[in-house]
This record gives sequence, structure tokens and C-alpha cells, in this order.
Amino acid sequence: MEALLEALAVLRDEGFDVVSLSGGEPFLYRELSPLLDGVAALGYSVNVVTNATVLTARRLSELAHHLAFVAVSLDGARDRHDRIRGREGAFDDALRGLQRIREAEVPFGLTCCVTADNLVDVPELYGIAVDTGARLLNLRPLALVGRGNALGEVAALNPADLARLVLVADLLDDPGSKVGVRVDLAPAGALREQAGAAHALLHGETDTLELSDLVNPLIVDDRGRLLPFAYGVHPRFAVTTSLEQVADHVAAWKADGVPRLRNLLERAVDALPKAAETPVDWFDHLARASHAARSGRLRPPVEPAASVGQD
Repeated sequence: MEALLEALAVLRDEGFDVVSLSGGEPFLYRELSPLLDGVAALGYSVNVVTNATVLTARRLSELAHHLAFVAVSLDGARDRHDRIRGREGAFDDALRGLQRIREAEVPFGLTCCVTADNLVDVPELYGIAVDTGARLLNLRPLALVGRGNALGEVAALNPADLARLVLVADLLDDPGSKVGVRVDLAPAGALREQAGAAHALLHGETDTLELSDLVNPLIVDDRGRLLPFAYGVHPRFAVTTSLEQVADHVAAWKADGVPRLRNLLERAVDALPKAAETPVDWFDHLARASHAARSGRLRPPVEPAASVGQD
């Protein structure tokens, strides 16, 4: 933990101000309380992604003052969630955890990894978000990386499913509702323009810029590697592969690593669909592009642990 906090101190000076913890299950980490104390002392805002099944009122009372936002994972409606979690009652346990978060007055939302199987449950999840007082329903298409890769193409959303998900999210995202709806997809044309702007920035004098100007978010994976932009990006694009002497590694990466990242963005943009309105999961697209061999074959990326970014 000491090495992580030292690294986060360097990254705070590089312009990052949000730490998002995922897992595994962050609330099972025994040293979570002192970790959050240290992160807060550095001036970070803290978000946590949890299944909410291990939360107790006592645990929340210890940590609530450090939590800016909690995202609770649901895998679909009750029966589907229980089946995916492999335990009857897992859904109800998550709802009880939601209630404890609400009672602790911590802002929270729901997040769902959307598959071909649970796409039909999205409207019901929105209803749950409304009923429980959530502020956000975040919909993330299944990425064929890490554990998602083991589920195979059959679970992934096809192009028609992606378009359907965007339509459903647009219909549910009522400006008059207290629940916002966000889907982690964007039109290929808009992504091409945004990536072009980022590419232009990477062509400039990067050694005088903060790291957060060049890479946001920055992923801290389970091996202590700092990966740019997305869970599962190939380690050859890492800012550093160790939490030791992060300041030196960041300086070296600004000098030597930026060209590799620039080439990755070029490859990813070239591989975007030609139709401007086609919805794309940019972070999954970028991670898969980073693993593409000359043959175009993709290899499965690694599992994440945490990320840092900016509001």
C-alpha cells in the first residue's frame, strides 16, 4: 500500500484528481480504510465499484466520509443476476447493500455489463435505479477482454444489439428524471474526431505537459502497471510496469513512450467502422487494437484493479 500511495502522490502532481477502485471486491480488502485515508489526504475524490453484498452498516460508517460515489454491479434482473453469480439470493443481497449505501447518504448508481442475454433487462434495471434512489444507470457492453473473453462471442453484443442498446438508453434518459443513463458507446465519427485531437496533442511538446493531459484515465492494474486509457491495454504501452520510482518512469515515458501511444491511436482510428453513426465501445476497441498482431489477430488483455482520472 505504501508504494501505491507514493505513486498516487506523483500522479496527483501530474493532474489526476479521481481514484476509482474496482476488483475483485474492494470492500473485502482489509486495508481499505487506511488506503482511503491516504488517498483522501492526497486530495483525491474516490469512487468504488462493488457488488454490495458484503457491505455492513458498520463498514460503511467507517468509510462513507471518503466516498464520493459508489457504483453497484447488477448482472440483470433477479433470476438472471442470481444465475450469473451462481447463488440464489445474490440479487436481494445486492439490494440490501444498496439500501445501506442510501442510508449512509453516499451518492450511488447502478452499473451493468450488458450482454446479448441481459440486454432485455435494461428497462427493469432502470426501474430499480429509480426505486432505490440511484443517481445513475451505467450500461457497459461486454468487452471480450479478461473474464469477458472467457464468455466468448456468443455473449457479446452484435452491431444490431449495440444500436438497440443506444436506442433504449436514449429513451430511458429522461431529462426530468433524477436518474441519468449513460451507455459506454459513441458514434465512430465522433470518436474519429476526438482521437484526432488527442493524436495532435501527442505530436506536440509533451515533456512540458502533465501526464493527465496526455492520458486520462490511467489504469493501475493488479500487477502495479500503469496502463493508458483502458483496462486490458497491452503492457508494451504502459507508462511504467512498476510502482517504484514512478516520477522517473513518467518523465521517461513522456520522452520515449508517447510515439508508441501515438501509433496505437493511429491503428485504432484506422480500424474504426467507416459509417460515422456506428456505435463503438472505444476503450474495448483501443485495448483490442493494442493486442493486434500483424495478422490482425487479437489476444486477450489482462484484468484491472483500479484507475485514476480527472472529473
